[in-house]
Amino acid sequence: MTPPLPMPLNHVMAASANGKVYAIGGQTTESSEPDKAGFVDTVYEYDPAANKWTARAPMPTRRGGGAAAVVAVVLAVPLIFSLWATIKDIGASDPPDHYKAGMQWVRSNVQAGDIIFNTDWDDFPRMFYFDPTHRYVSGLDTAYLYDRNPDLSKMYERITLGKEDDPGPLIRDRFGARYVFTDNTSDHTKFSTKAMDSGWFEVVFEDKDCTVLHILDQKKEAPANQNDEDTGDDDEDENDNGG
Repeated sequence: MTPPLPMPLNHVMAASANGKVYAIGGQTTESSEPDKAGFVDTVYEYDPAANKWTARAPMPTRRGGGAAAVVAVVLAVPLIFSLWATIKDIGASDPPDHYKAGMQWVRSNVQAGDIIFNTDWDDFPRMFYFDPTHRYVSGLDTAYLYDRNPDLSKMYERITLGKEDDPGPLIRDRFGARYVFTDNTSDHTKFSTKAMDSGWFEVVFEDKDCTVLHILDQKKEAPANQNDEDTGDDDEDENDNGG
């Protein structure tokens, strides 16, 4: 009979390699709320020959409920490397409450059923976990959108990479969204800059992880001092050119 884990856990991530079984992370309670789940960073190795569990080096951070499967069908060494690479990836991933505050704002302030324009398709699982009351522009790899509508897929890419100077009307009219959810990584710095410079957006929520933008009914005009600065630059240019 297989002995129990050294500590009682649920939502454990399992993997196997080289005839050993690994129990990675998990949680100590049944709560679905990240701050109450009791996530752990433990890694246990089960040796069927010895019929015992051995504690291995823990993950860098606490995790639970993910997926980690390595099937021992080829060579032992590559599989062990794959297993520990998987453990490292899980440990280095974002914490369980990543995007929680932003999505709670969306859930509380945006009408249920509205479409949210998300700038990364792979943010969708976490967004939907915290807020299943809204619809999201992208929840699958963009290759699927390209297969269905190449033009719309190319537009989505141009918008999210900051290649559109005036993204507001495109997001509103082509994607049917009035709110944008974007992470605060450098991947979307150009998008955020173009969006705010366009005059179509206002920031309605922002923290260290994410930003929520709202598309205005009317485009804001550039501030008067900005126009003055632009004019001054033009005058300087003319003076430099002998004008």
